[in-house]
Amino acid sequence: MQILRLNILISAHELNPYGGSECAEGWNVVTRLGRYHNITVLYAKGSQFSPSSYEFAIKDFFSKNTNPYNIKFISIEQTKATQFVSKLNRIISNNTCSIGNPFLYYLGYFIWEKQAYRIAKQLCLNSKFDIIHHLTSISFREPGFLWKLPIPFVWGPTGGLSKIPYSFYKYIGFKSSLREIIRNIINQIQFGANNRIKKVIKKSSLIYTFSKEDQFIFYNISGIQPKLLLDAASLKPTMKNINISRNSNLISVLWCGELIKRKSLDIILFAISSDPQLKQRITLKIVGSGHLELQYKDLCDTLNINNCVEWIGQVDRPTVFKIMDESDLFVHSSYREGTGHVITEALSHGLPVICHDINGMSVAINDECGIKIPLINPEKSINGFKNALLELTNNSTRLKKLQMGAINRSQELSWDAMAETIATDYLSIYEKHKNIKIEQK
Repeated sequence: MQILRLNILISAHELNPYGGSECAEGWNVVTRLGRYHNITVLYAKGSQFSPSSYEFAIKDFFSKNTNPYNIKFISIEQTKATQFVSKLNRIISNNTCSIGNPFLYYLGYFIWEKQAYRIAKQLCLNSKFDIIHHLTSISFREPGFLWKLPIPFVWGPTGGLSKIPYSFYKYIGFKSSLREIIRNIINQIQFGANNRIKKVIKKSSLIYTFSKEDQFIFYNISGIQPKLLLDAASLKPTMKNINISRNSNLISVLWCGELIKRKSLDIILFAISSDPQLKQRITLKIVGSGHLELQYKDLCDTLNINNCVEWIGQVDRPTVFKIMDESDLFVHSSYREGTGHVITEALSHGLPVICHDINGMSVAINDECGIKIPLINPEKSINGFKNALLELTNNSTRLKKLQMGAINRSQELSWDAMAETIATDYLSIYEKHKNIKIEQK
C-alpha cells in the first residue's frame, strides 16, 4: 500500500549539518522527514554573526553526500536591516555569547522572519503545500509569520518559559538573580500580552513543547494542550557504545558544558567533596571552558579535591564522544536548560545521567537510564547529587543496569524516532483538515 507523501513547507532559520544545538535540531529533523514526505525548507543563509555559514556548510555537505529524498533547500539571506542590527550587536556584546544581546538578536531575527514570510507567500502561489511547520528557532519568543498563510500550521518544539525556584537566587548571586527576574518579566509580557503569539497558538493545528513546564503554561493560558517533543535527540547507538564499568574501585564521571553559573558545576564539586568515599572512588572529567574556570579551579583547591578532578578543556565533538566511551556515567547540573543535546549524546554512549528533574531533562531521563534530583534549593541539590553518586559508586549491578537502560532510552529518543513521530502527526493533521473541508462542503 502506497503511503501518502504530503508536501511540507518548513521554516528552519538554524540549519547546519555540522552544527550543534538548534542547527542540529533543524538539520537532523528536516533530513529525516524526507523519508516520509516531500520537504521544502526555508533557512537562513547564515547566522547573524556569520551571514553565509549555513549555506556554505550545506553545500559542502552535499558535495560529499547525496540528497536521496530531493529535499528542496532555499536559503534566505539576512536582510540589510538585520546585518546592521547584527553589527551593532557585535559591538555591544563583544561576541560574549552565541546570540550576543538578546534584544538585538531577536530584532534581527524578527526582520528575517518577515523576509521568510514574503518568500513563503510567493512559493505558495506556485506550489501546493499541505502543512507548514515552524521548526527553528525553538524559542517561543519569535514564532515567525508563516502561520498567517491559509494552510495547517505546526509550531515547535518550543518553550523557554520555565522559572527557577527563588531559593536559588542567593546561590546564583545578585547579577544572575537580576537577569532571571528580568527574564521572567519579559517572558510574562511576551507570552501573555503579545497578540501575535496568541494568534499563533489559536491558528496552530499542533504545538510541540519541549518540557512539562512549558506544556502546562501553554495549556493554562491558551486552553490548548501541546504535545511533548524534546528539542534534542540522539543518533542510534551501536552495541560497541555500551560502557560496562571497567574498574569497580574507580568510577569515571563526566561533566560537559560551558563554565558559567547556569551550568552549576560547583554543585557537583561540593557534592564530591562532601563525602570521603566519593573523593577516593571518583574521577571527575570536566570538558568545557568559560569565564568561571579559574574560580572553579580555586574551589577545587579549597575543597581539596584536585586529585580526583581532571580538567580537559574545550574539545571537538569526536573527542567528546571518545571521552564518553571511556566514562561510566554523566552528570548534568544545570538549574535551567532545555533538553541539552549532550544529554541524549551521553545516553547513546551508554552513560546513565544524573541531572535535575527539570525542563526537557525530566522528560528525557527516566528511572531506567538515570537519576533525577528535585530542584528545590542548592543544599538539597548538592545532597541529591552526592547520594546518587554514592548509590552508583557502591552498586555496580545498578550502574550496569542503568548503562544498558541508557542505550535503550537513546533508541527511543533518536532523531529517527522523532522524525517518525512528526511525520505521523502531519498525516493526522492532514486527515483532520481534509474531513473538516468535506463536512463544510
